[in-house]
Amino acid sequence: MNNPPKVLIVEDEAILAMLYRRKLKSRGYDVTGIAATMEESVSLAFKDPPDFVLMDIRLAGDNSGIAAAREIAAHINTRTIFMTGYSDEKIKKMALELHPLAYLVKPFDLQELLACMKNVKE
Repeated sequence: MNNPPKVLIVEDEAILAMLYRRKLKSRGYDVTGIAATMEESVSLAFKDPPDFVLMDIRLAGDNSGIAAAREIAAHINTRTIFMTGYSDEKIKKMALELHPLAYLVKPFDLQELLACMKNVKE
C-alpha cells in the first residue's frame, strides 16, 4: 500500500490553513503541519520532509514565503505551490524563478489546487 503524499501548509491566516488541511485530509493527503512563519515552515519541513508545500507568499514575521520556499528547496526535494492574495508582477516573477508547481491567486478554487497535486501524485 502506498503512503499518502505529505503536505506542509504555510499560511498565516489560521482559518484558511484549517480549511486547506480539512480539504486535503478528506482527499487522502497527509498534512504534516501548519506554519505561519518562515522559521516554523523550515523547521517543520526539515523535521518531516513533505512531498508538497503550500506556501503563502505573505507570512507573519519579517520573511516572505518566497524566502521560506528558497530555504526549503535548498535542502529538500519537494514541490511548492505558491498561494497569494496579491497579483504583483514583481513578486510573481520572484516566485516563478523557483519553478513552483503552481502559482495561485487567492481566492482560488480548491479544486484547482487539488488538480495540481493530483496530476503529480498519479
